[in-house]
Amino acid sequence: MLAHRRRSAAIGGLTALLIGLGAVLPAVAAAGADAPEPGESAAPGTTRSRVRIEAAPDAATAEAASTLVAAMSTRERAASVVMGHIPTTDIGRLRAYMQGSGIGGFILMGANIPASEGELRAITASLAVDPALPPVLAIDQEGGDVSRLPWDDLPSSLTLKTAPPEAAASAFAGRGALVERAGIGVNFGIVADFTADPGSFIYRRSLGTTAVDSAARVGPATAGGDPFAASTLKHFPGHGAAPGDSHVGIPSTDMSYDRWAASEALPFAAGIDAGAPLLMYGHLAYTAVDPAPASLSAEWHRIAREELGFEGIAVTDDLGMLQTSGIPAYQDPVANAVAAIAAGNDMVLAVVLSTADTAPRMVDGLVAAVESGTLSADRLQEAATRVTRLRLTLAAEGRGLVPCVECSPVGWSAGLAAPRRENAPTEFVGPLGERALAPHILGLAVGRLDRDGFDAPRGHVVGGRLHVEQTDVARKREGIEEHLARHERTELDRPLVDVHACVQASGLLHRGLGLA
Repeated sequence: MLAHRRRSAAIGGLTALLIGLGAVLPAVAAAGADAPEPGESAAPGTTRSRVRIEAAPDAATAEAASTLVAAMSTRERAASVVMGHIPTTDIGRLRAYMQGSGIGGFILMGANIPASEGELRAITASLAVDPALPPVLAIDQEGGDVSRLPWDDLPSSLTLKTAPPEAAASAFAGRGALVERAGIGVNFGIVADFTADPGSFIYRRSLGTTAVDSAARVGPATAGGDPFAASTLKHFPGHGAAPGDSHVGIPSTDMSYDRWAASEALPFAAGIDAGAPLLMYGHLAYTAVDPAPASLSAEWHRIAREELGFEGIAVTDDLGMLQTSGIPAYQDPVANAVAAIAAGNDMVLAVVLSTADTAPRMVDGLVAAVESGTLSADRLQEAATRVTRLRLTLAAEGRGLVPCVECSPVGWSAGLAAPRRENAPTEFVGPLGERALAPHILGLAVGRLDRDGFDAPRGHVVGGRLHVEQTDVARKREGIEEHLARHERTELDRPLVDVHACVQASGLLHRGLGLA
């Protein structure tokens, strides 16, 4: 499913990085040799690197991930599929935790969120020990009842479940942009469960009270948020039919597979069809399909992939919730992690009841399981490859964009009056330095609205060239209008900058990209 996402086109440059900058720069020069800047002639005997809009083949991502994982030790593969957590905002402690454990992901909970967006960006930067292969940083940003970012005032399921589907797309586009701006690549934010029971713990969080209504909003919400932060559907195969709260037990139902496929499955199918790259498995049991919780069920993983066509990353809900169920069989977090990966999950998540040594112990347990034959080495390699592919995607995309303080708006007004510039250039030319190939600088400013949650066109390094993506302008405008109306405002905090025109006018996208 990563092929569906616009961010996946940005990997070509990272593939080149893997073989060393020395090999990259000549290739870049060759691709754009003797190309003068607009209005200039190249001096005799000199060459310039061309920076142009050019998509990279999606196969480059998969190939790079496979190559990296093939070179990993069993321990490195095991560490890559663990997403941990420690409750602190101390940058030193967070960085030491990631460096010491080597794990592939971190989930930010309320205890990790400081008072401002700028402080949060510093925290997420500290977690990315290796910017070329950053961890999968995730957050539960559903909005409403489950909201980690206090500055997210966008509509939540409380109102979206009765609003037109387009409202869900708009809200989650804004929400995804806020998550991305914080330097977080994954949003565990799309609740595909549904119920008409107001007493259910999932009722206020769901996007509909029927299968059809929920599916009608889950698809647009997924597509709206995914270009900014990877959308995650949860909690497969659906809490609505299983009474109880998985935070304190294992909800179960005897619903048949056929009934599930005609009801609970529909919102998940809609999200998968919309390109959701992650699917979170819930700790709930459909006993007619498998008596085990879905998070530990190989059959439910088969159903998602073979019946619904899911191709992305399968991630568990917090494995600590299995322990809080009180069921003796689920009291060992390490055994739970091994069982989850063996069942088909690609990443295991540990928050509740975990400490700083929980994730490292899970890594040890996965290694021991492979060595003893309890866990297939091929299954671990498959999981590690899927996760690594996402990490490479996140590396190439960068850490999100913040308001551009150096560019002047050209072709856009400070509000919504002026139409988009029609003659924006399609090619940028300039000297391409080594810094332009570093993935971690791609999060620098290139024209983003100030906290309004909708971004201007964005740049990626692709095979040594700058790749610029256009967002859906019409949808963006609708979302902006909704935002302004909600706050009784008539204009934005900052101008909406057309990056193409900005480059044309000022001669730079951002100094960090090395374009003069």
